[in-house]
Amino acid sequence: MKNSLLILVLVLLATGCSNGLSEIFLTSSADPFSDTPEIRFMDFQGQINLFWKKDDGADSYILLRKSDSAASGFSEIYRGKKNFFEDRNGSTGERYIYRLDKIRGQKRFYGTSYSYGFFSDAAKDQWEDNNCKKNAVELEEDKDANLYYCSFYDGTIILDQDWFYVTIPSHRTAEVTLQDSRQKQGSEYTSFCWSTEDTSPEPLNLKGRIILTNSTGEAKKVYFRIIPNRDFFETDGSESFVKNYRLVLQLITKEST
Repeated sequence: MKNSLLILVLVLLATGCSNGLSEIFLTSSADPFSDTPEIRFMDFQGQINLFWKKDDGADSYILLRKSDSAASGFSEIYRGKKNFFEDRNGSTGERYIYRLDKIRGQKRFYGTSYSYGFFSDAAKDQWEDNNCKKNAVELEEDKDANLYYCSFYDGTIILDQDWFYVTIPSHRTAEVTLQDSRQKQGSEYTSFCWSTEDTSPEPLNLKGRIILTNSTGEAKKVYFRIIPNRDFFETDGSESFVKNYRLVLQLITKEST
């Protein structure tokens, strides 16, 4: 039986049927897989970039968008074979939810998960992508940066975090201060929290002091992160916000005993 099938394939190839056979053998037999677009905002002002994985089981893609409201419905903003889209049709502060559908033949496969983003008139700072420890930026001189916070009607929250580190000599303590670009009137805290890799986030008070200690017998990189103070934004009623701040390495002193 196997030999007969092989002979049949060879005969078809010899009679000029190779193109049809190539399509049969190279086209995926699996249905398209469900995918959630990767979303990047603040790469450029007033633009949201979306990417998704190529799917051999899909003939084309449909990207849909809805406003951040339970009453709004999804509308198609892209249909085609590319696996990326640049959304420029939005205003500052507007929040959107995205869904990716796929087409195979005459059948439509509906996305089951969503991506979230908002339009900002600010671009990301020059230290991105330092939103994880492995991409932490060394703090030797003043650093100007920003963070975003955005909440959606369905309870989803997206927020930024910035990782930095200070190289501290043996048995020394470093003092870093954070300067908030917009203090909230009447509050004793800034818009930010901080933590090391081993501690939980705590709000920064108006002095903005961050104390980092190296108790070892050799120089060490001490990592810390800055994140939005959720209490600040939630009590402020903000739904999307970009906050600027400055980090200053004030001094390194002997470790207190």
